[in-house]
Amino acid sequence: GAPNVGKSSLMNTLTGAATAIVTDIPGTTRDLIREAIDLQGVPLLLTDTAGVRDASDVIEREGIRRSREALGEADHALVMIAANDPAAVEHAKTLLDGLPESVSRTVVINKIDLVTRSDVSRLSSAIAPSSAVIAISATTESGIDALRAQLLRVAGVDHAQQTGSFSARRRHVELLADARAHVAIGIDQLRTHRLAQNLLGEITGQFSSDDLLGKIFGEFCIGK
Repeated sequence: GAPNVGKSSLMNTLTGAATAIVTDIPGTTRDLIREAIDLQGVPLLLTDTAGVRDASDVIEREGIRRSREALGEADHALVMIAANDPAAVEHAKTLLDGLPESVSRTVVINKIDLVTRSDVSRLSSAIAPSSAVIAISATTESGIDALRAQLLRVAGVDHAQQTGSFSARRRHVELLADARAHVAIGIDQLRTHRLAQNLLGEITGQFSSDDLLGKIFGEFCIGK
């Protein structure tokens, strides 16, 4: 988003801490600020970036360059605009057009506490055909629960228990299944390796038939 639309305020709201510096001065955020959060058991890494605009300041331009670079590495982008900005729709379209095609996106309309409901509806309608839209106020936290739910959806949440204490992602389940399969393969390979080692041991004298009988009688009760 552009400077002063509330990106850092949203970061602080989602993390529950004063992670990013918030001021009325445009261009306050210069570097990338990354924070991990947990949403119903789903770990997410948030990145607060510098406001995107044509800047003359060398340091701010570098921050904007890093912002664009971070977008190329992201799984999902929150494109933020201010509800009280007369050019909000145009800014949203410009930002959306500048995103890499591989990055999914959600438009976040912030500062809804400063406008009427009809203004928010008008903005949402103008943007919704091209992207998912969530209207919030980072200051009053209105709409934040809806945004959290959207983040869970784009993270690939399969389901949540009725208690809401646990959530699973499809990718996590698939990874666990793959890990189980590889563990089984590893056990089979270990058994095969052990058998081959014993056979070679009989050749080298490190493991004899007497050793094998001793192991059998030591571990098993053999009767008539």
